[in-house]
Amino acid sequence: MARRVVGLAALALGACLACSSSTSSPGAATAPAERCGEPPRSEPPALDPRPEKLGAQEIKDATDAMKSHVLCACKPPARGGELISLRGRIAGESGEILELTHEDGALERCAAEPLRQVRFPSFAAAEQGFMISIRFP
Repeated sequence: MARRVVGLAALALGACLACSSSTSSPGAATAPAERCGEPPRSEPPALDPRPEKLGAQEIKDATDAMKSHVLCACKPPARGGELISLRGRIAGESGEILELTHEDGALERCAAEPLRQVRFPSFAAAEQGFMISIRFP
């Protein structure tokens, strides 16, 4: 048993000595990666500082200012007490609204126009869905 362990150690040592031999001129020093054919080391990919997707608070922050404008601009079609909902998709790279869908009513159409101008913070994902609800007083 001891003879076998010594034999394996000698094989491992022989393999190590074999990979450390160099084809360059005698006495020339070579880096370990060149001697043993190890893959070159590369820098780790840079981490994207942007979040993967926006949180509810970030969406609320971006739409709050426009909500007050919508409440003022859409007062004539509103009778009071209406609740409207709009759904949309945001582009991650630019923060622009790609699509905004709503029911086909005068109040929804009125609210959709200014909301299309909202710009969200950019994020890492390609796109993200969102929903916004507005209650008219």
